[in-house]
Amino acid sequence: MSGGVSNFGRIAFDDLRWEGRRYAVTNLQTAGAGLGSETPKRARFTSIDILPKQQVEEGAEPLLYAATSPEATAGAYYGPGGRFGLVGPTITARITRRALNTEANRRLWTEADLTAAVA
Repeated sequence: MSGGVSNFGRIAFDDLRWEGRRYAVTNLQTAGAGLGSETPKRARFTSIDILPKQQVEEGAEPLLYAATSPEATAGAYYGPGGRFGLVGPTITARITRRALNTEANRRLWTEADLTAAVA
């Protein structure tokens, strides 16, 4: 499973648990003590309606399609077919060059096995 941001992000193998980096500030962090009050504080960027967004059901559709549809193809990549590939109905999406990096894929699975103590 992936998201549109994966096209721009980088895997920091030396800090997979984000212990040395800070997450982006979210509305939950900025609302803080005001959360649950009648007028919660909001981060400035949440009031700007230019970012693509969709409901949870639409967001889960590509994953559910890949996992359950008899029409899904093994090894294919499914994602949203709308604006910037971030929203919209499910389509067969292009697998990015970064996702095909066999060395990074191998290393990520190795780290996941070690973290989950599976191997």
